[in-house]
Amino acid sequence: MFSVNFKQTDFKNLIKDSKDLNLKITTLNDWTPSSVGIAVGEHLNRTENKVIPYLDYMLIHRTGKNLDTLFTSVIQPYKGEEYIEKSESVKLESSGGEAKKDASKAVKVTLK
Repeated sequence: MFSVNFKQTDFKNLIKDSKDLNLKITTLNDWTPSSVGIAVGEHLNRTENKVIPYLDYMLIHRTGKNLDTLFTSVIQPYKGEEYIEKSESVKLESSGGEAKKDASKAVKVTLK
């Protein structure tokens, strides 16, 4: 599990006081990534929305064997202080017993 925090800009000036805007992404994976990268690039609808000049992207790469993978993240937009105290994976059962690990996941999010 790891987190990445992106400082945000209110490109459309929609928020009266837009200082200290953040987007925090916390991964809840049962495996360790081979590498993590942050990239800056154009978004898909750039021609339709010229106000937003770029987007930040988080890229997670995994190598090895048995690569059935379920990427799970909690995305928290916030201004000033975070409102999520803790995010954690919890046991998930289906009607036929324990659920397949690479098909579904349950997450418990505790707010402050």
